[in-house]
Amino acid sequence: MQYIVGILAGGITAAGLFLLQQFPIWWVLLLVFFVLSGVLFVIFWYVKHIVEWHWNVLFTAIFTLFSGIALVTIVDTLVVRKWLILFVGVSIGLVYGWGIAERLGAFYTSRTFRRYAMMVIVFDAYALMTFLFALSSFFVRSHFFLTAVIGGGVLFGMLSVHIWRMYFQVDRQSLIIWGGIVGLACVQLVWVIHLLPFAYAVLGLFMTWVWYLMQLFVRFHLGERGIIWRKQAIFLGTNAALYAAVLFFFVRWT
Repeated sequence: MQYIVGILAGGITAAGLFLLQQFPIWWVLLLVFFVLSGVLFVIFWYVKHIVEWHWNVLFTAIFTLFSGIALVTIVDTLVVRKWLILFVGVSIGLVYGWGIAERLGAFYTSRTFRRYAMMVIVFDAYALMTFLFALSSFFVRSHFFLTAVIGGGVLFGMLSVHIWRMYFQVDRQSLIIWGGIVGLACVQLVWVIHLLPFAYAVLGLFMTWVWYLMQLFVRFHLGERGIIWRKQAIFLGTNAALYAAVLFFFVRWT
């Protein structure tokens, strides 16, 4: 059953995004988003009556659809757009098909699926943050920039809480407080990072990278063992080296 549901959800999503690529009109965009969201909800609702399914699966799928549409609208290269559409379709198909296999309490105990879902959410964060940076670049006005700054903080705070809830069944209020702290920190980071002389795709990558490390250490802090700094020293050093390598070898400064 999971294979049929996964192929159906992923195939319909990819078909809808290819239709949007052929007809890049605002009303087609809205039609594609709402129709695909409705289809994904109907599939989820039907399956949930057969097996107990977690609502996080639906949230991840809808959010991936939204972020995928946002990123597709700002990508200029046709080949990249096609691969991106296939990636979004496959991602949603795997979230649905794999989500059925990992139903019930296994959603919180299966490390493989949980890590995959988290990486899909990280991609969603990158896609939407890149879209917000692009929006502020295309329309050089104060309210568009404020939209990117505030929207980035809300986005990263909300997604942080969503990721932590996949790892902990704890008091939601404490997660929201930590999500607010991460969101406020990201508002300041977005404000600073946008000053770098990079394209919006690179700005989105760096901002998402920093946020990922931030929410990861908060998750470690919320865990039973806390942050084991000796083990994380190599991880932090590797990320710093990769960050510097990307800046030196891949980023065009002029």
